[in-house]
Amino acid sequence: MLFRSTVVPGSTERTFIPLIEQYSGRKYKKDFDVCFDPDFVALGTIVRDFKNPDMVIIGESSPAAGAIVAGLHSKVCLNDPPIHRMSLISAEVAKVSLNAYITMKISFANTIANICEKIPNTDVDAITNAIGVDKRISPYYLRGGLAFGGTCFPRDTKAFMTISRQIGIEPTLLSAVDAVNESQNRQLAQLVERHLTPDNKVSVLGLAFKDKISVIEASPAVRLIQELVINDVDVTVYDPLAMESVKAVFDDEISYAASVEECLASSPVCVLTLMSSSYRTAIENFVPDTPITLIDCWRQIDAAKVHDHIRISAIGRADDDVAQAINIRAIGNK
Repeated sequence: MLFRSTVVPGSTERTFIPLIEQYSGRKYKKDFDVCFDPDFVALGTIVRDFKNPDMVIIGESSPAAGAIVAGLHSKVCLNDPPIHRMSLISAEVAKVSLNAYITMKISFANTIANICEKIPNTDVDAITNAIGVDKRISPYYLRGGLAFGGTCFPRDTKAFMTISRQIGIEPTLLSAVDAVNESQNRQLAQLVERHLTPDNKVSVLGLAFKDKISVIEASPAVRLIQELVINDVDVTVYDPLAMESVKAVFDDEISYAASVEECLASSPVCVLTLMSSSYRTAIENFVPDTPITLIDCWRQIDAAKVHDHIRISAIGRADDDVAQAINIRAIGNK
């Protein structure tokens, strides 16, 4: 028997194996063995990731069972990944630990971005690109921007925290990660509110939690829309892949554009939430009739390439008014 879905550590031996014995009438380790072989794939690149994993983790109830699963990977993988075989519960802990660690990297990068918003002439991308070269850090997932979302990261972070508390260990690091992530959502809403004009209109370009997928679970864009709707802001959105999912949540509380251009033209403030080359090209080619503030959540847009009517306000960069208000020389004296 082989399990691949992420589970709370201990589930295989405590819950699944007794259920198999109960409904099959067979005895564990006499009539069957079990392996836990977790997926390490991302939405949007599942097939590629499955065939080219960085590593394979196999939790095995016996060496013979683990060898069978390892042999399957050797036939399926296009690369030659390292295979780590261990106990069932070690593999379960490894899976949630990996995702929890990635969320720490994301939150650290977001903290750097928040610092750069307050210090004139700092560049969060220059900083993370530089320190990411260090082999002790690596550049992956080290990019300041929005809160992490999706189906895995929030779930596994909270699962890691729950497991820790159940065994008497306070998950201080992950509690901070969770707090930073919640703070990122609030800060995005506050940034948008600072740029609101009297007509109280905002456009949101990108609705899924990442580009080229339809999943909106724990999406920062959806969290932002919820906050704006509560505050009676007139919201227009566009994301062709995620539009139907968002309609199921908001129905007629918000408006739905038919194109990037319509979304941009509908409001004096537009929030670009996804890293998307197609959105970037559309924005660079767009000619607005009236001034627009574009809140660039991932610093994709080159201000020199857009129309003069488009003003860029980017997460991780100090706006002009912030730069003028902060005396950088005073930082070292506090």
